Amino acid sequence: MLWLGVVLLLCDESQAFSSVATVKPYHDECLLIRTSSEWKKDQKENPRYVWGHYELLSESADAKPLVVYISTYDMDKMLYKSKKAQASGHFDVRLEAGKRYWFCIVNHQGGHYAEDDDDYEDHPDDKPRKVGFSLDMVTHDEFDYTDLGGNPIPQKGEKISKAHEEAKERADHWMFVGRKLQMRLGAMKSHFDYLRVREADHRALTEKTFTDILTWTFAEAITVAFVAVGQIMYFRRFIERSRQYVV
Repeated sequence: MLWLGVVLLLCDESQAFSSVATVKPYHDECLLIRTSSEWKKDQKENPRYVWGHYELLSESADAKPLVVYISTYDMDKMLYKSKKAQASGHFDVRLEAGKRYWFCIVNHQGGHYAEDDDDYEDHPDDKPRKVGFSLDMVTHDEFDYTDLGGNPIPQKGEKISKAHEEAKERADHWMFVGRKLQMRLGAMKSHFDYLRVREADHRALTEKTFTDILTWTFAEAITVAFVAVGQIMYFRRFIERSRQYVV
């Protein structure tokens, strides 16, 4: 297992991390996620989630060996695992206070999570995979529910009217919609970042191809020039010898 060399400490405030990893065949690239122990006092009322997405950036590369997963530090529990041959995906995982987790990108169908899998397969091409990913910490704060008249809605242990229940359901619904919208907007932003990475890769490939063409053209021109000079010298000597024989 190879580390990305970054430890992400998720505290009370939202923290985002995004990067691009190049994973060699039959290797893992992992990121260690640590959560703050200060969460314990309010993690039931105010749970924390890590959400993000990933995308395969290698052009024309098979996504079959690619697997992205989030697990506990001891690898005993898999909290998220991408589907087989899925080139991109989203995840949303609840974390506990004072714990450590692994976020890993795998470039093979084996690894710690798949030792007992029946669908283990060899790598299709033995080539590295470039994967862009983003991680963000979201906090679901306790919402101050109010009814249509602006009056606070009774909480647990208090009498809740039907209007209050409907207002709370609507608030829950729109909080859920807003959270999903936030995830989609973040994914769109990262997608454009990935497009810039692809553009840079294409530019580098184009420049390399152009440089190779110029190099081989120059080498071919020099070779043709040497061959032409050699032929001229040969025919010159041949003509001189022919004249000597004639004389």
